[in-house]
Amino acid sequence: MKNYETKKRYKMYKSGKNWIVAPLVFLGLVVGVNINNANVSADTTAQSQTTDSNQANTNQQEVVLSSENNKVEANSTTKVTSENVANNQNNVSQNQVNNSEQSTEKVSQTNQSNTQSLTVQDQSNKSTNESTTFSNSTNNQSTANQQVSDVNNSSTNEMVVTNAKYNTSVKSYAAVKTQVTNQVKNGWQQENGSWYYFNDGQQQKGWLQGGDDWYYFNNDGVMQTSWLQGGNDWYYFNPTSGRMQKSWLQGGKDWYYFNPTSGHMQKGWLQGGNDWYYFSPTSGHMQKGWLQGGNDWYYFSSTSGHMQKGWLQGGNDWYYFSPTSGHMQKGWLQGGNDWYYFNPTSGHMQTGTINVDGKKYSFKNDGRMIKDTWGWPFPSVGEGYFSGAQLFGVNPGGEFRMNGFHDGLDFGSADHPGSAVHAVHSGVVTQIGYIAGLENYVVVRSDEYTFVYQEAFSNKGNISVKVGQQINTGDVIGYRDTSHLHLGITRETNVMKAIANSFNNNGTWLDPRALIKNGIANQ
Repeated sequence: MKNYETKKRYKMYKSGKNWIVAPLVFLGLVVGVNINNANVSADTTAQSQTTDSNQANTNQQEVVLSSENNKVEANSTTKVTSENVANNQNNVSQNQVNNSEQSTEKVSQTNQSNTQSLTVQDQSNKSTNESTTFSNSTNNQSTANQQVSDVNNSSTNEMVVTNAKYNTSVKSYAAVKTQVTNQVKNGWQQENGSWYYFNDGQQQKGWLQGGDDWYYFNNDGVMQTSWLQGGNDWYYFNPTSGRMQKSWLQGGKDWYYFNPTSGHMQKGWLQGGNDWYYFSPTSGHMQKGWLQGGNDWYYFSSTSGHMQKGWLQGGNDWYYFSPTSGHMQKGWLQGGNDWYYFNPTSGHMQTGTINVDGKKYSFKNDGRMIKDTWGWPFPSVGEGYFSGAQLFGVNPGGEFRMNGFHDGLDFGSADHPGSAVHAVHSGVVTQIGYIAGLENYVVVRSDEYTFVYQEAFSNKGNISVKVGQQINTGDVIGYRDTSHLHLGITRETNVMKAIANSFNNNGTWLDPRALIKNGIANQ
């Protein structure tokens, strides 16, 4: 606000014989400044002027005004003597005026056509404001601490009034100091796209627990997002919320698992319920498909990633994986009453006829070994020939036996040479023992029949198999060191009960020669 103060000056001049007093109006400009004691040295006595002193006081601003009064001295070619000047009465009393010539006064104003000269120059008006904006999260918001002190914010006004040779300059300066009350930061703060957390102004670093969730802040206080390595462990933090990942996480086509308690990324084996999973020791991604571990192979579902157990079809092949360890089956496998064979290298289930350890085995299309294969105990001879006493049942030459009945078939060393005794049918060795009259014997049980190999081994050392061993047609039972091999076949599972009927033609015992010939013919 500019205040204008009007002051009058009176000038006397002679009109004929009379003196005339004419008022001259001077305009005083007050711009919130102090004009004190402006002294003019001349022949003219000038009345001292008084101005107002204002102090501006605004909210949170302190304005300090300083004024500089310049003493102006000038010489005038016009001599004016005035003894009394009374401004309050707006009258001038002149006692004596001596003037050798008419006084002429000019007042010129810069850039204006008035008779008044007034120049206001704004030498410096600079204002610098600094502000920092803090964006707060929706969790907790607080106003950032801020103090702005602008000592360079100044306003300088210069007023120059030119009156002939009289120059008066008044300069004023205003210094503005702004101060904003600071507040302590608390809670979540977002700056330049990153998140920070403060507790009573203290910036969080390292781990922070919020409810059931965990967060991590680096050395600069920035909240961690995405992957973080801590020692030998890896962690993952949600790119949006920053929460530490727990349990399952899908990244592209891969799956990862993070410990529900510690949050570290899972490596190696992991059991989830009844299923097992495997995670890469380096990348941590869940294994799918085939995996080799030492000499064993495993398979993991291409969708769920769980370790395969039991049967699995791959293309036209079948595989079998242990229900407990999960390793792929190789070699022989018994499933119930059936036997299967899996390739020792590829692990696929065998079908058709193959050689295993130099022996032929036949398998159905579903992999089950054909158990009805038959063979002769001395393969090099085949069936050979038999005399009446060697044959099964009641035959001439066998009258010396009780009831004349023979419960088996004898393979003599003369008509069936060779020492190695081969299995005539597949099965499991259930018993090895000694009974007087039978000598050392071996019992093999198949699904339908019980085979008794006896009278061929003078001692147990000649027997090659063990109880519980699975044997197949053609396997060596032992080595004959006697005059003959007696082979008996019965459907009776209790061998002792069958032996008790050795001389009874009641159907307990069957004809070995007929069974072998028929089996070979139909296999």
